[in-house]
Amino acid sequence: MTIINSTIRVYKITADAFLNKDISLSSCIFQRLQGIRFSSVSLQKVYLFNLWSVLFVSISAPILRLLQVDSGLEACEHLEVYAGKLRTLQIDGSSVLRTLTVRSGRVNHFELRNCQDLDPRCLQAVLLDNPLLGELRLGAVANEELILDHLTCPSLETISILDDFTCAGLLVRCPNLRVIQTAADDIEILSLQQVIVVADHLARVRMVGLPALRNLLVQCDSVQHVEIKMCGEESVCLRSFVIQSTRSVGLLRFLDCAVGALILSAPRVHTVVLYRCQIEDYALQMALNGCPNIVHLSVEKCNTISQVSVPANASLMKYLNLYGCHGLVRVAVDCVGLLAVNLGQCSKVRLFVRGLEYDLSLHPVCKYPKVVLPHQSLRWSHDHKPQLFNLP
Repeated sequence: MTIINSTIRVYKITADAFLNKDISLSSCIFQRLQGIRFSSVSLQKVYLFNLWSVLFVSISAPILRLLQVDSGLEACEHLEVYAGKLRTLQIDGSSVLRTLTVRSGRVNHFELRNCQDLDPRCLQAVLLDNPLLGELRLGAVANEELILDHLTCPSLETISILDDFTCAGLLVRCPNLRVIQTAADDIEILSLQQVIVVADHLARVRMVGLPALRNLLVQCDSVQHVEIKMCGEESVCLRSFVIQSTRSVGLLRFLDCAVGALILSAPRVHTVVLYRCQIEDYALQMALNGCPNIVHLSVEKCNTISQVSVPANASLMKYLNLYGCHGLVRVAVDCVGLLAVNLGQCSKVRLFVRGLEYDLSLHPVCKYPKVVLPHQSLRWSHDHKPQLFNLP
C-alpha cells in the first residue's frame, strides 16, 4: 500500500480489502498526514511508528488483539480505539498525547510511557473500562500521586515501573496483586518518594534504582520476596520501611540502603538480609523484636552496627551472619537453637552465648553454635539455608 498524493490530511482506511491481518504504518507511507481512521472487521494487529505529523488516530476493529504505538508520533494528541477483543495495548505518548479512549473491556496487558500530558481522567477511564487487566507497565503519567485500587484494577497481578516514571507517590490497594517491581536493574527513577502496597498474597516486591525513595509500606497476608537495592555508589535513604504480614515473610533483602526505622510485624519472617547498609543498633534491635521467629539473619558489611543481641525467644533462629561488620564489638546470643555464627572480618568483636563469653582465640571456640572466627574470610550466601562452611 503506497500513498502518492502527499496533500491528503485525513486518511480513512477500510482494511477489509487487504488479505493481511497485520498493518504497520510509518512515515515512509504517509507524509504530512494529520489524521488516520481505521475501520476493519478482520484486522488483528496494528503497529504505528514515526508518524510525525499525525494529530489523531481512530481505530475501529472488533477483533483487533494488539495495538502498539511506538515513539515518533510527535504530534499525536488524541488516540481512540474501539476493539472489543483487544488484549495487548502498548503506547508511547511521545510526551504529547493528551486524550486516550479505549473501548474494549478485555485488555490484559497495558503499557503506557511518555504520557506526562495525558489527562488523568483518561487513564482512570481506561482502567475502569478494562476490569480484566492483569499486567500494567507504567512510565510517565500526569499524576503527582498515582492510586490504583480494587475498583479501578480488580484483576491486577503485576505492576512494572518503567524508567520514565514521574509520580512522587504510588498507592496500590489491589487484593490480587502478586508482583510490584521496577522494570530493570539499570534504571534510575528520581521522582518516586513513597510506595504503599496493600494486597493479599505477594510473590515479589522489588525496588531497584530509586534514590529518592523515603517511605515504603507493605501490608499483606504473606509475601515471598522483598528486595530494595541501588546499583553503583549511591544509597537509598529510607526514613521508614514497614512490612506488616498476618502470616509470613520469605526473603527480605536490603542492599546499599540507609534505613532509619525498620519495622517488621509478622508472625514469621524467614530471612532478613542487610548488605552494605547503614542502620543503627536500636533500629535493628526493634526490627528483631517485631519478628521473633526469624530463621536466618544476615547483617553483612554494615559498619554502623556495634552490638547485636539475639533474644531468648528467637527460638527458630538457626543462622546469624555478621561477616565484615568492622564496627561490631559485641554479639550476645541467648537463644538455644542457633546452629552457626559468622564473625568473619569482625576484628573487634566479643561473643557471648547465653551469658558466657567465649574466647575467640581458642580453636574450636565451641561445638554449638559453630563459629566463623574473626580472622577468617568465609562468606555465606543469602539463601534461606546459607551455603555450608567447614571450619579448619
